[in-house]
Amino acid sequence: SDLYIDNVTNGTKIVNSLIVDNLASGQGEEDGYGGGIYQSESSLVLNSVTIAGNTSYYEGGGLYSEDVLYMINSIIANNTSTDYPEDADIYMNEVSSGGYNLIGNDNDDYFPETETDLEGDYENPLDPEFYSDYSLKASSLCINKGPIDVEMLELGNFDVFGNPRVFSGSYAIIDMGAAEVQ
Repeated sequence: SDLYIDNVTNGTKIVNSLIVDNLASGQGEEDGYGGGIYQSESSLVLNSVTIAGNTSYYEGGGLYSEDVLYMINSIIANNTSTDYPEDADIYMNEVSSGGYNLIGNDNDDYFPETETDLEGDYENPLDPEFYSDYSLKASSLCINKGPIDVEMLELGNFDVFGNPRVFSGSYAIIDMGAAEVQ
C-alpha cells in the first residue's frame, strides 16, 4: 500500500492529493489489501483526492477501509485486484459521502452515494478519463462536477499540479479529484 493507516488516534485527513500506481502484492493477513490505501482502526477523511492505477492481491485495489471514512470531491477509479476484480476500486466498512465523488467500480455497493456522486459497477465501470499523469482529459465526466462552494473544502488556490483550482472559464465550479482541467 502507498498509505498504511492503522491505529492513528486523531485520524488522518488527506487533501488535494494523488495516490497512484502502487501495489499491495502480499498474500498474508494484511499484506495484499488496499493497493492505494489500507485503513484500519483510525478515521480517514479524503478531500479532493484521486486514487487510481493501484493494484492489490485481495479487495480494495484503490482503497481498503475497515473504519470510519468520509469522502468529498474525490475519485477512486481504474484500480485492479488480482483475486477480487469485482472489488477492484474499493472495499469499505463504515463510509459516508459529502458528495461530488466518482467511484469507478462499486460492485458490492459499499459506497452510499448521494445525488452528486457518480458510481459504476463491475459490468459498467465509470472511467474518469485520465492522461498518463492522472490529470483529467477534456472529455472527462468529472469536469465541473465538484461543489460550487469551494471555501468549505479548504483546498487552497491550486490543484496538485499547481494549476488554479477555480479556473475562470465558462463555469466557476471545480472538477472532481485532485486535478483541475485548464
